[in-house]
Amino acid sequence: MPATKMLRVSDRTHDGFRREAQRRGATIDEVAAAALRALHQKEMGEQLAAPLEADESEWLDAPLR
Repeated sequence: MPATKMLRVSDRTHDGFRREAQRRGATIDEVAAAALRALHQKEMGEQLAAPLEADESEWLDAPLR
């Protein structure tokens, strides 16, 4: 078994993770890992959807040589 660490969360959050794990037939660790990945994906999507900065637009509009 891999090494583990204790993560303190509220009872409400723990219950939510437990219920989701049961619904998915997964472990709480697997659900937490999926939630973390989804958070990272959401942040990347927000960054990609943000308007370009002036230097980024200039670079993209530069002529090919």
